[in-house]
Amino acid sequence: MSNEAAFQFDGTGSDDESTEPTTFFTRRHLMKGTAGAIGVAALAGLGLWYGTQPSLAASTFEENGEGVVPVTTNAGEVTDVTVAPVFALDWADFGGGVSGFDFDLVADVGGATHTVYSETGVVDASASAISLFDADDMSNYDGTATVTCAPLSIIDGTDITTSDFPTNVAQGASQSQDVTLRLTSSGTTNIGGTSVDAAEATISFTVEVTNPDGTVTAEITSSNAEASAADDEGTTTV
Repeated sequence: MSNEAAFQFDGTGSDDESTEPTTFFTRRHLMKGTAGAIGVAALAGLGLWYGTQPSLAASTFEENGEGVVPVTTNAGEVTDVTVAPVFALDWADFGGGVSGFDFDLVADVGGATHTVYSETGVVDASASAISLFDADDMSNYDGTATVTCAPLSIIDGTDITTSDFPTNVAQGASQSQDVTLRLTSSGTTNIGGTSVDAAEATISFTVEVTNPDGTVTAEITSSNAEASAADDEGTTTV
């Protein structure tokens, strides 16, 4: 079976529903060819957590439906960025089914890159980097496997650091940084042991840090004033 897979990938639209805490979905299409083919959906349902500068405890901010994580902090910076992506792998015309999947997921922050996930021979959720693995019968010629990754930080302190994100954001100002996740993957046929590559899948999101203007509101709730009369008949408090 040829390593050249026949596929079509469309990263637009939104047809799926998810029970993930945050959703970011795209439509996927697969065009079958005479050779084995594997198609990969765009990364979906990313759970994104951005920790602010800690005081007593870190605050967390989640991605909204537009792929933006709005972070509001007087510290003016983030201390961590964690992702938990979900993606689907569609296989077609695999002789004897699939013996396993391989995948790498790389985070790209302004040209700085770090491999967050790298797994081989995936057939279940036994790897610590995988939270859930839901697949059709792996012995089928055609099917779909959905992989939910465990939360991992994209900041390794070497390739990607906190300085790659907005820092020292002035009070009353906002700054943002785009992040792209790139997924490369493949599946191996049970018969023949042929590795078939999928098209690269990507998804982008934006970390937007806002340092709000501080405000103080004053209100006098009582004067506690007293007045005394000349004949000392008593006092009145208002």
